[in-house]
Amino acid sequence: QRVTSFALASTGGNTSD
Repeated sequence: QRVTSFALASTGGNTSD
């Protein structure tokens, strides 16, 4: 799920990575 987290962070929503 690392890719998913990265993608979400890229959108500027979560920085859980």
